[in-house]
Amino acid sequence: MPNYFNSINKGEYKNFAPFLFRNKFLLKFLIYLLLAIINGVIFSEISKYFNISIENDFDKMSIFKKYLVVGIISPIIETFIFQAFIFKILNKVKYFENRKYLIILVSSILFALSHSYSSLYIFMTFIAGLIINTFYMQLVLSNSIKFANIVIIVFHMIFNLLALSINDCWVV
Repeated sequence: MPNYFNSINKGEYKNFAPFLFRNKFLLKFLIYLLLAIINGVIFSEISKYFNISIENDFDKMSIFKKYLVVGIISPIIETFIFQAFIFKILNKVKYFENRKYLIILVSSILFALSHSYSSLYIFMTFIAGLIINTFYMQLVLSNSIKFANIVIIVFHMIFNLLALSINDCWVV
């Protein structure tokens, strides 16, 4: 399994660019991002239709602080907790060895429960967790953990920043 980070660190950028296209990485990235956005939009519309308020501490922040915390800091912290840490721990448990789908499920449940602003929001973040964790698992299995962590951090940042810009109701 090639380690593209070593190539980049050595200045051999030529190995990284073909990877982006060879494994249809960009297409997968965009498909997962689209699924996450669709999930957010659906739940945003459901919350509006049923007049479900999703109040959280972010509503009290200045716009700058909100973008900083929700768009940058949270995706980094959440990736290390809900992907890197949980996947690493559960991968060491023999029961989960050939049950990667259970690791995705457990991580998604914990991710959702950490977003307990409302039952609807928990369900929305559970679905978002399934999307993010499935993508993460595919990245880990086909690349490196470092690469998967960076991609998921960027993915989560793009999603949250997009959500803040459009409608802060579906930020995960």
